[in-house]
Parts: sequence; C-alpha cells; structure tokens
Amino acid sequence: MRGLITFFASRPLLVNLILVMLFLSGFVSLRGMVVSSYPALDTGIFYITTVWPGAAATDVELSVTVPLEEEILEIEGLDKLRSASMEGQSSLLVQA
Repeated sequence: MRGLITFFASRPLLVNLILVMLFLSGFVSLRGMVVSSYPALDTGIFYITTVWPGAAATDVELSVTVPLEEEILEIEGLDKLRSASMEGQSSLLVQA
C-alpha cells in the first residue's frame, strides 16, 4: 500500500490526468442517461388478491370485488379485467 501511495505522490500530473478523465467520463455518462418524470412502462399482467377470512363469497363480491373493479375500470388502456370471488378471497386479473 505504501508503494502505491509513493508512486502516485511522486507523479501529480498522472493523478490529475486520471481525475480529469474520471470527471469527463462521469459527465458524458450523465448526459447520456434518459430521465423522465413519467417513464413508459410495459405493465403487462397484474394479479390482485384480497383476503377476508371467514367472509361468504357474496360478501366478498359485494364489499371487495365490485368496488375494486369499478376503480380499476377507470384506468385507461386496459385490455382485460377478470375477477373471481370465493369464500374469504377475491382475485382479479388485470391485463394492460
């Protein structure tokens, strides 16, 4: 380790050149990055599962599944929405 420090301490021009190259490469990399407030995402398929232990299938459908479907259907660009309500559980498949 001491030899490495001595090497760079005796060659300040080399150290400055390396630092300038690091800053330039960082600047070039930073300018090449794509930054967006609202990036385009390939959302694909989402599975939403809610659990309500002990609830009947009709209760799950009326209290959980239907309100979720209504909210999800307000989203633009959906291709498919499928849902299933069973005892204690609700499952939704959303495809965008």
